Amino acid sequence: CCVILPRFCITCYLTWIGSRWLIATANFCDLILNSVGLEFILHLKDVMYLALVPRRSMLDLEDTTIRPTTQKEPESLSVLIATLGWAVLAVAWVVAYMGLPGYNGLQQVL
Repeated sequence: CCVILPRFCITCYLTWIGSRWLIATANFCDLILNSVGLEFILHLKDVMYLALVPRRSMLDLEDTTIRPTTQKEPESLSVLIATLGWAVLAVAWVVAYMGLPGYNGLQQVL
């Protein structure tokens, strides 16, 4: 809880700010550059972990993880429905943020 909640809050904040930042981009070249910059910020914690933590500590941390019982998730209808649910949630976020014709949505940039 002490790790998951702050990470979730930071991810939600970066999603909000990143959406505002990307939607305010004027041309395609800048959009690509800004998306690469946003992806760098999202993966910065992993890059810093690999650069700063000693190899021995990484190996010790790997020994403390709980490994899943199966290497591959089994194919089932519930997995398909969960994946489609995430896709619907992503589309709903874009529509709610950008809006529809005649409705501004949540963004205040444009």
